[in-house]
Amino acid sequence: MDRCVSCLFFVLLVGAAGCAQEDGPRVVNGCTIVPGTSCRGARLNGEDLVASELAGADLNGAVLQGTNLSFANLDGADLSNTNLAQANLTGASLVGANLFKANLIDANFTGADITDVDWSSATCPDGASGNEPTGCVDHLR
Repeated sequence: MDRCVSCLFFVLLVGAAGCAQEDGPRVVNGCTIVPGTSCRGARLNGEDLVASELAGADLNGAVLQGTNLSFANLDGADLSNTNLAQANLTGASLVGANLFKANLIDANFTGADITDVDWSSATCPDGASGNEPTGCVDHLR
């Protein structure tokens, strides 16, 4: 009988964990962290946005200085005019992202997928201009 009670307790415990209520999308300073979100000019500096799904997001003019975006999906995101200085983009995916006029000073792009990124007029992590033929590709840290 004790064994049956233990088994029943386990089933109830596991079942209850599976029925936990979802909190919904994360909201940071009024910005809903979901693909395709529109958070123009949002102040997200210093936030922990590890592995966030922000593909196609409009973050034009956002302040992301010191933000942890490691392993985030930023494919096709509009990051033009953003301040990404000292941001951590380790392992992030930025395929086709727009970084026009972005401040990337001391940002970490280690292992990031930067295929087809628009670097025009950006300030690269080492301070160089993104207007070079290879954009910031040769100036990443």
